Amino acid sequence: MKFINPKKIAFNKLRTGEYEPNKVDLNMLAGAGSAAEIDAQSGAYDEFIFTEHGFKEMPFERSMFNYLQLSSKRIANSAKWDVISEVKGLLSARTKLGQLKEKDNKLAIDLEVANEQKISQVAVLRGEIPGEHGLDWSESIPVRGSIITDALKLSIPVITYLLIALVDVGIIYVSFNNIPGMDGWEPILFTLPAVAAQVVFPHFIGQRLLWIYKGHRARIANRNEILVLLFTWFGFIVTMVYVRLALMLPEVRIGIENQKFPIQEPIIYLMNALILIALGAWLIFFESRSNPHLYNYEKLDFKQRLIQIKASRLRKKISRTENELSSAEAIMEMSKSSADDATAIAADELFSAVRESYRRALVNQVGNVEFTSNYLEQEYRK
Repeated sequence: MKFINPKKIAFNKLRTGEYEPNKVDLNMLAGAGSAAEIDAQSGAYDEFIFTEHGFKEMPFERSMFNYLQLSSKRIANSAKWDVISEVKGLLSARTKLGQLKEKDNKLAIDLEVANEQKISQVAVLRGEIPGEHGLDWSESIPVRGSIITDALKLSIPVITYLLIALVDVGIIYVSFNNIPGMDGWEPILFTLPAVAAQVVFPHFIGQRLLWIYKGHRARIANRNEILVLLFTWFGFIVTMVYVRLALMLPEVRIGIENQKFPIQEPIIYLMNALILIALGAWLIFFESRSNPHLYNYEKLDFKQRLIQIKASRLRKKISRTENELSSAEAIMEMSKSSADDATAIAADELFSAVRESYRRALVNQVGNVEFTSNYLEQEYRK
């Protein structure tokens, strides 16, 4: 069996607004005269109630006082929920503002770091200090374009390598996949390192050609490395062409015999080799003309612009949140003030007004000067 908790029920009613304590019963002021008339005509009180019986106030005044005290407590309890609701909004706004300011501080730090790194890249591009490997990477600083143009410009190296790698994947995968006995994941597993070799070797070759052009101290070492890389890369190309054509030659020879074109076989060899060489040569040319400090400068400049855009948007959010916080603080203060005013009206002002109305009506109904003098001489409750 469940027991009903009346305190909990009252608490829930107060929380949901069933009591409506903010609406003070102003009808008491209008009903004070009727109450005085009823008390005067009841015969329950005489004119000696204050002299001989020692009364300080009429029973109606006491009941009215207790009722208004209860109303003031209800108002105070209801006000707590109003204030709690506003405090939640206030705390939420303060938390949000704190988080936004923390993000703003982080963006300011990121912007400062990016700016310092950008200054060092500018010094290298202007020839004020040596750059990577102690070389001279001086070059004119590019003019800033639109954010879309700069984003596309930064993506060119990545797009270049991706396009070449995709073409290499198609060629090499088909070659391995046509080998008898290679099934399932085996062609893919052989394709991945082969594509890496087709991309990495030209990259290193172009890089070392650039270093030699810039006057790198280890020129002999760089030349030796280029020769090793070239021979290794050409060996890889010859092997891939041989594997590919070994599977194609039977069909090619049949076509040659039928069409009587004996020159086709070496042309097919050369065509397959030139395709792989051209793809690698594109990377060698691209890498030999690149400037790492220029690319870093453009990347840092783009990063700086993105941070500035984010910071601008964030500061607008901070401004809106500060306005929300000010509104929440003002609403909370208004809620507290309204609750205090309503409590004061119920506990003091309304009680005084109803008591005065009741006393005036009662002495008029009794019509006895001695009763009036004794009644009105009693100390008023404050």
